[in-house]
Amino acid sequence: MKIKIGDKVYLQLIDLYFIRMHDLYPGGDFYANCKEVFPDTKVNPYGFSYVFDNPAVVNWIMSQEYIIDYDACLGHHYLEIALLYAEYEEYYDSLTQEYLDANPDNYIGDTSEESLLMAMREYQLYQLELILQYRDEDIDIDFPPDYRPFAGSLALS
Repeated sequence: MKIKIGDKVYLQLIDLYFIRMHDLYPGGDFYANCKEVFPDTKVNPYGFSYVFDNPAVVNWIMSQEYIIDYDACLGHHYLEIALLYAEYEEYYDSLTQEYLDANPDNYIGDTSEESLLMAMREYQLYQLELILQYRDEDIDIDFPPDYRPFAGSLALS
């Protein structure tokens, strides 16, 4: 997930793993611009532990729809996110079945664009699941020190 505060964007460690695993980052200076938020502690893979402030990198991260914007989900009630998760899961399952039907021998280890899109959709589903787990207090998420939920909104839903 991502959180944008001012001119900076924060990512979770799992986001960096996903970006690197699928070779999605834009050029060589992507990681050079990355700074640890909590350098003296063990990194929580679910924490927003990495920050970027290079405008080009911030714009690139914000344009990546497969990385869910935490603030976009924050105003939704638990039930709305659970329903969104169920919709994503149903949609993902139907796409997966279509893909498997069309490519029965190529799913494992496939590097095609279709396979990457499937991985991105699965990653979105995983992030929604993390939000639900956080709201159920099953996992801890470390937020940036300067993060103020609802700072831009008076609606405290």
